[in-house]
Amino acid sequence: MTLFEEKMAANEIWDAHAVIKNMYNRNVGDVEIFQRYFNFACMVASWDIELDTRHYFLEEAGTALVVYAENTIMDAERLAAIKDCRERLDSIRTDVSTFQNVLAQKHAKEIYANNNAILKELADLKGKLSRAATQEAFDEVLLE
Repeated sequence: MTLFEEKMAANEIWDAHAVIKNMYNRNVGDVEIFQRYFNFACMVASWDIELDTRHYFLEEAGTALVVYAENTIMDAERLAAIKDCRERLDSIRTDVSTFQNVLAQKHAKEIYANNNAILKELADLKGKLSRAATQEAFDEVLLE
């Protein structure tokens, strides 16, 4: 755990991920290592960072949970912990989806506003071309 803690303290998230994932994959039934890996992946997935990274760590947490659930010695306590982890994943997934929808709506509004501005310019240009009385006036409008 020391190397993982060092990488976390240095904010070397990808290296920390490689270390804790390696530890987990070598001990898939270990409750403590699973919890550290799962919590780490959920923490990064919850950060306000680019969506691809958030999705990646969300999937990592989900995969870790599946592997853990398949390899642990099941009892009522671990079953309850697995359920809690699923609920946490669902909550993070909802947050990421909501954030993604907000970004998509914002982008759609920007496109709509941009399209309206372009359409207004085209209508104005069409009006100027329609009002051009001579070929020279028509050519001037085109050269603007």
